[in-house]
Amino acid sequence: MKRRTAGGFTLIEVLVAIALVAAAVTLSYRALTAVIGGAEHLGERIDVARDIDRLFTRIERDCLHHLPSTVRGAWMSGNNRSGRAFFGLATLRPDEQGDFRSQQVEYRHEGDTLYLITRDDPELVGDKPPRREALFKTVERFEVQFMDLTQEWIDDWEDGMAAYPLAIKVSLRTGNQDAERIFVVRLQQLKK
Repeated sequence: MKRRTAGGFTLIEVLVAIALVAAAVTLSYRALTAVIGGAEHLGERIDVARDIDRLFTRIERDCLHHLPSTVRGAWMSGNNRSGRAFFGLATLRPDEQGDFRSQQVEYRHEGDTLYLITRDDPELVGDKPPRREALFKTVERFEVQFMDLTQEWIDDWEDGMAAYPLAIKVSLRTGNQDAERIFVVRLQQLKK
């Protein structure tokens, strides 16, 4: 006489299947959290890269609108001394009405923040205090170099030097990202 076997799974087979499903779920969860964490980290790095690009675009605009030394109040200077690098220049910038006015612009690194300090032409606005705007936080390093007429990079540019630099090199480090850009200094041709 034949013995009839039950058509179900044994307890051991069910426990092995549960263990395999649990292992697959655990591995999937770990992989998914790694992907999500990587995407968040990449998103943060992209945001920082965009902020750096906006900063460099702003500096480039100021370098392109730099005033020639023949204009009253035109100047350019900068240095990398004492961990507080800065550079400043006189430039044309639009005011609230969209008219271009001469303005002194300074990019200054203090602590971990890069500031934009602007001063309007005193003859136009009187004794109005400078405006100070935090452009970028968590800046670990900000360095400026100037290309002189011999095409050598130098760290300091003092107002009153023989000519303006041919270019300005700006390097910064924020978090684990380094960025560097060279800006050509083109002097504005003013209409007579």
